[in-house]
Amino acid sequence: MTRAILLQGQQISYVLKRSKRKTIGLRVASGQLEVSVPDRLTIKFIEQVLQERQEWILQKLQETLSAHWELRHGLQGHLAGEAVVFEFHSGPQVILKEGKVLVPEAQPREALRTHLIRKGSALVQDRVHGWAQKIGVKPQSIRITRAQRRWGSMNAKGVLALSVGTLLLEPDLLDYVIVHELCHMHHLNHSAEYWECVERFLPDFEALHERVKQQGGVLTGLF
Repeated sequence: MTRAILLQGQQISYVLKRSKRKTIGLRVASGQLEVSVPDRLTIKFIEQVLQERQEWILQKLQETLSAHWELRHGLQGHLAGEAVVFEFHSGPQVILKEGKVLVPEAQPREALRTHLIRKGSALVQDRVHGWAQKIGVKPQSIRITRAQRRWGSMNAKGVLALSVGTLLLEPDLLDYVIVHELCHMHHLNHSAEYWECVERFLPDFEALHERVKQQGGVLTGLF
């Protein structure tokens, strides 16, 4: 259920999810506030809690909105770690050419998203293999997915999955996601040993981690 509430003069929409949980949970992802509550709580009580947490909510929403990515003609951005300029053209296909990404002007987001899901693994392959050699692992394959809430994942079989939005991140953030997932080939958890692996290759991983968390707007703009 989608509702709205006025916080500091701003109309904020939120998705309300009821379940058998015992506590209230607040989550901001891709510019959207999600509120998970126990079944029997009244709207009045729920919105009282939202008013009490309004500073946190507005801060988190601002963080994701400030990172909003909007595909437009002439946009300067990144693709698979390389600086590119996105331009619209009248043709039916996405074309990569000399630092430019030519995107069909008819439904450009859908065309770019589909192209990256089909071809993205080849674009990022060298970068992944370069990090894999440094870390001492051998991923079995790379998949590009439609995931909108996870930048990447690694399963026990060594399959690295990257969200299509990951390909649009700045180079250092793309590297962080790759290293984060490849270190799971040594440690399929988030233990102290796992984070030591990440830190060994990216000493500033904590700052990178926070920056990646603020990039939900990339997925909002792509989907």
